[in-house]
Amino acid sequence: MLASSAARRAGLLHSSRRNDLKALICVKRVVDYAVKIRVQQDKKGVEIKDLKLSINPFCEIAVEEGIRMKEKGLVDEIVSMSIG
Repeated sequence: MLASSAARRAGLLHSSRRNDLKALICVKRVVDYAVKIRVQQDKKGVEIKDLKLSINPFCEIAVEEGIRMKEKGLVDEIVSMSIG
């Protein structure tokens, strides 16, 4: 991020309006930090029924940074993707 903003100020990068730059942000859902995880009766895994999931805290930071980049005009579009 710092290198690209320094390059932009130096005139090395073109305006994002001409490039239609998109930001891809990968997001992962994880077990909420406040939930107590229960082991299945057969001891072969964890109980996932009625388990509360939330966005990974590090992914949340990435989404916030993507929004900041859009507000600054560094990217034209933010795309969020989650697999699995």
